[in-house]
Amino acid sequence: MTPGPVLPARELEGDLLLLVGKPVAAARAYTATLALSPNRARSLFGLARAAELTGDAATALAKYREFLSLMAQSDGGRPEIALARRALASR
Repeated sequence: MTPGPVLPARELEGDLLLLVGKPVAAARAYTATLALSPNRARSLFGLARAAELTGDAATALAKYREFLSLMAQSDGGRPEIALARRALASR
């Protein structure tokens, strides 16, 4: 038994692909994660970021909105929240 929840492999793959500059492949990995586990905040944020990096503004804005909706009850201290807010404010 693990000491805590395990992150989905595709989500981790998306994170790694973003880090190495492959946002198109990262978007596919995050989309696969969301198909199996809808409303995962990390995957929504990752997909939004990947879409933004590929120039897909419509998807980026939609996923940032979904992410912020899920995070509405949080303390707001996460850097991802600030980035999503800035992305939406700049549009």
